Amino acid sequence: MTDLDELLVRVKSATGQESRENYLINLEIGKALFGWYLHEHKAFGGYDTDWAEWRWPDEKQVRPMPDFIGSIDAALALTERVLPGWVVSDLCQNSRHAGDPWGCTLAIYFGSAPSKNKSATSGYDFPTAPLAILAAVLTALIDQEAATLQALIGAKE
Repeated sequence: MTDLDELLVRVKSATGQESRENYLINLEIGKALFGWYLHEHKAFGGYDTDWAEWRWPDEKQVRPMPDFIGSIDAALALTERVLPGWVVSDLCQNSRHAGDPWGCTLAIYFGSAPSKNKSATSGYDFPTAPLAILAAVLTALIDQEAATLQALIGAKE
């Protein structure tokens, strides 16, 4: 199981409600995809680990950590950053009742139709839209990782 697979398992188990676990998942997303780090500073004689500083690899500006789990905008910005050219082709609840689970499909479009070879879906069992987007993003990245590995194996044969 890769780091991305383990992260997908954590995203699938997240509740979408503000919690320490969600904070740690946000941090793990940043560490896995961008090399973010946890900045520890002393507070009251110990270490306070509830503050992370990060930056995109091509920027020098340090920023507060985005809430990928709690913000649709942050989840969409992550999608644009790690999957350039991919778009959300479907983001909806399983039914029209409040509280029903969310799902997301990402795709690369050629003309007006999505590519059948370049799409990823989260499934429809997430409590919030940002979690569904994150699951689709991680699924796409895992698929790309597997395709790259398969291509390398095929090139060696």
